[in-house]
Amino acid sequence: MASNPIMIALSILFTIAGIWFLFKGYKKNKGKGGLATNIRNTVVYILIFLAGFVTASYVTHDYFKNQHTQHQHTEH
Repeated sequence: MASNPIMIALSILFTIAGIWFLFKGYKKNKGKGGLATNIRNTVVYILIFLAGFVTASYVTHDYFKNQHTQHQHTEH
């Protein structure tokens, strides 16, 4: 999806930071379900992000499709 080296580096950095925070939370709450809670919350946030991303993609796709269609009709 992203071919820009800066975006790839940022995604790797954020992934490592997220794993580090999960591990830090696990060490802080050993035996209290901290890791399971963190993973569950992470999955929920990813699903929320994906729902927003799909919605935004659908809306902008229709918008640009309509702009392209209108642009073609005015050229003829």
